[in-house]
Amino acid sequence: MKVSQLMNIVYASDDNFADVLAVSLVSLLENNKNNTVNVYIISQDISDKNKERIISSAQNYQCLIEFINMPNISQIIGETVDIKRYSESMFSRILLGTLLPSEVTKAIYIDCDTLVLDSLSQLWDTDLKGKTIGAIRDSRNIRYSQNLGIKSSNYYVYSGMLVMDLEKYRKLCYQVKLVDAIKEYNGILDFPDNDIICKLLQDDIYYLPLRYNIISLFYMCKYNEISAARWPQYMYTEDEVNSAIRKPCIVHFDTFFMVNGRPWMQNCDHKMTPVYLKYREKTAWANEPLRPSSMTNKRRLIQIVRKIVPRFIFIRLIGVMHGLIRPLLQKKRLTRCRNES
Repeated sequence: MKVSQLMNIVYASDDNFADVLAVSLVSLLENNKNNTVNVYIISQDISDKNKERIISSAQNYQCLIEFINMPNISQIIGETVDIKRYSESMFSRILLGTLLPSEVTKAIYIDCDTLVLDSLSQLWDTDLKGKTIGAIRDSRNIRYSQNLGIKSSNYYVYSGMLVMDLEKYRKLCYQVKLVDAIKEYNGILDFPDNDIICKLLQDDIYYLPLRYNIISLFYMCKYNEISAARWPQYMYTEDEVNSAIRKPCIVHFDTFFMVNGRPWMQNCDHKMTPVYLKYREKTAWANEPLRPSSMTNKRRLIQIVRKIVPRFIFIRLIGVMHGLIRPLLQKKRLTRCRNES
């Protein structure tokens, strides 16, 4: 029998995503029964009722759950933070050096809009080769990295899953540097937390296999469509993508133009929705209806165009948006910021 490991796992959520977090948590525990798991949940005003429901969802598993209140990030930096369309809890991964107990020297941070479909033992045991964090390379155009001052030899990563050497993270004062960057780039960056992590830790990231954070792009696009949709700096090989899809560890249900909604919403067409609903049945939200599909007018328009325009043309149009227009707009904002400082 495999010897049990003790792993520290971190989630973050507001009250609106408590049910989504519960599904990810149950999938984690269901597929890590041979491990003892300490789960730290950074709570952005999760209600007592939903905390109880999260705990009850996990009651049949070997784990300890601790809720930690998310501090007010605006108070920390001394001005109102523009969180875009996100929750303040997105900044929790930046604050883990002080939010977690000092004796926690290593942790895996996982976004709550995920499924964990395999043991995390290998990921936990990964040698980061002296780096402070481990993450997967995101399929982004190099213009994003250039805008942020990331060297061409480094890559933009997706911070939805991070293996963190918290001992090094604290020693190198990354939290202080990242908090300063939140203030410096307030309201300018499209992905405020992710962008500054990629910028400031660019030389201190160990790149992990794709299976540890498979975003919707890889499920909803054929391999030859990925480059057309994203114009990526780093392109995973077809074997790497197929291997990750065949044996995923963490599936990330990020928003994506080829997906109608998300698995906790009605009529979601993500390929992994049936698997998601299977784990939802094991939570305290099992008997509640799925949420109605909610999209911004912009996303609703994109879905309409998606149904009208031939697929290959639509994907290339999105590629122009992701690979050219959005990074140019980002560059314009950053240039204005530098000129004003």
